[in-house]
Amino acid sequence: MVYLSLKGRWSWLPGWTCPIRHLSGVPCPGCYLTRSVSLSLSGQLGDALEFHVLGPPAAIGLIAWAAASLRHRRLYWSRRCQRMLIMLSGLGLVIWIIRILLQYGVGIQAFPTV
Repeated sequence: MVYLSLKGRWSWLPGWTCPIRHLSGVPCPGCYLTRSVSLSLSGQLGDALEFHVLGPPAAIGLIAWAAASLRHRRLYWSRRCQRMLIMLSGLGLVIWIIRILLQYGVGIQAFPTV
């Protein structure tokens, strides 16, 4: 955890940002999602959407899940949470396929250049 927080602050530190992208050259479905959620939580929605369109919904979901867990005084998990996670994961895969097709098929910049 300490290394990841240092890596987030100083990106020049050695290490893989994404093992899938490092090995294949193709970003994974979750690439840039952490940055997007972080920007969403700090109120920078425009920048967040540039990194990953599911960042703001994921941030809202994390806030709601944290609130429910605090209210129940335990890590809260329900069928509704499970359905939302499955739905967002499926949507994430669809968005990833569209981004891959745009980036590598059509030549439109669909992933950020960081």
